[in-house]
Amino acid sequence: MRILEVAGIKKSFGGLAAVAGVDFHIDRGEVAGLIGPNGAGKTTLFNLISGAVTPTSGKIKFKGKDITGLKPNKICRQGIARTFQLVKLFGDMTVIENVLLAYRFRAQKSTGNEAFSRCQEMLDIVGLLGLELIPARELTIAKQKQLEIARALATMPEMLLLDEVMAGLNPSEVTKAIEIIKNIQATGITILMVEHVMKAIMEISDRVIVFHNGEKIAEGKPAHVVADETVIQIYLGG
Repeated sequence: MRILEVAGIKKSFGGLAAVAGVDFHIDRGEVAGLIGPNGAGKTTLFNLISGAVTPTSGKIKFKGKDITGLKPNKICRQGIARTFQLVKLFGDMTVIENVLLAYRFRAQKSTGNEAFSRCQEMLDIVGLLGLELIPARELTIAKQKQLEIARALATMPEMLLLDEVMAGLNPSEVTKAIEIIKNIQATGITILMVEHVMKAIMEISDRVIVFHNGEKIAEGKPAHVVADETVIQIYLGG
């Protein structure tokens, strides 16, 4: 069953089409990888889906409902959450405060004990349980990325957009991040992730979509996509 449908979506900036009439869908419960060279339009696509920018044309449907052009807060309430290439945490707030802020956005009537308990569940999923009272700015980059995922989970999404959560991580941290994403998928959350770490793409993704110059140039199972001659030439470099 499709949870996200993108039809003819286009976004132009000053005459330049960052996303040029793209069609694709995401099935409920799957992990879909979105790959392509820098500047291919991947983050712009995330911005379109999450409401950060408004498309020039085309439609985006989530659970069958047209969400095209909705503001980010409304899209988040519909059930889509995201992370960012550059971590955007509240550095002077503690780990738990960052997650509580997101949880309160979706569950305004919850009690203090209930909210704290639910946020600890999110921290447990990403491996940060026990670090609740540490200021976010004191975490390593890897743990800051884990916290951003926990904060996104606290909005209780049905679909999670992960934007290069493994960038800058060492091999052991990448392995941990892969484990976290698998744990998230096991809860039933659908995932669309932009990633350059091909180990993660190959190990996690049910399906891979390839972007180049704002267009979709390939789509399919990971093994099929990495064997595509066009993908090899444009992105994988042999």
